[in-house]
Amino acid sequence: EKIKRFIGSIMPSVEIATSGFAMPELEAFKTLGAYSLISDNACHGALVLGNELVGDYAESDNDFESLLDSLSEQTCTLKVNDTKLADGVGEKVLGHPLNALSWLANAMGKRGEILRKGDIITTGVCVDKLVLVKAGDAVSVCYGNMGEVTFNVVE
Repeated sequence: EKIKRFIGSIMPSVEIATSGFAMPELEAFKTLGAYSLISDNACHGALVLGNELVGDYAESDNDFESLLDSLSEQTCTLKVNDTKLADGVGEKVLGHPLNALSWLANAMGKRGEILRKGDIITTGVCVDKLVLVKAGDAVSVCYGNMGEVTFNVVE
């Protein structure tokens, strides 16, 4: 609850997982193990950002506060080449994306570090299905009233 007043904006996003390890299929990716994931930068390849939704919690922006409160109920639909492949909901992120943000802020504080104004933070993935894409694919993730993130995969 306390962390909300420090949030200046939110934006829908899509995390692109990659790996330096040769993976013949997605099932092999799921069995990498902790040490392999760490050495592979947690398989983070890129983060595609959607439109920024700006609010001012400090100025009693009720619409923005309502949006933050409802993130656990926010749904999304992932499509590749207009074919629906997965759905998600914000509660899959530790019950609410703000729980993940609070955890991060607290963990950093214990190490003497802080989050800074303008930091871009991803709180977690709400779609719990890995989707394989290839060059030429068109990807879209619709977040309802928060907007849509779209991109084309290139080599």
